[in-house]
Amino acid sequence: MMKQIAKRTISEIPDLDPHGDVEFTDWTEVEAFAADIAAFVEGRLGITPPSTDSQDTI
Repeated sequence: MMKQIAKRTISEIPDLDPHGDVEFTDWTEVEAFAADIAAFVEGRLGITPPSTDSQDTI
């Protein structure tokens, strides 16, 4: 079974330049996922996260 998964996965990868870096992560999807998790936590705990614009120090 693992061989079938590996073959399918490898066949879906486009030709790659072995001398360069390859980006496999869809960062837009990662950001959307993080936003979904944050919204879930905010709703679950009834809190809002601190603003990232704030420069307050303790």
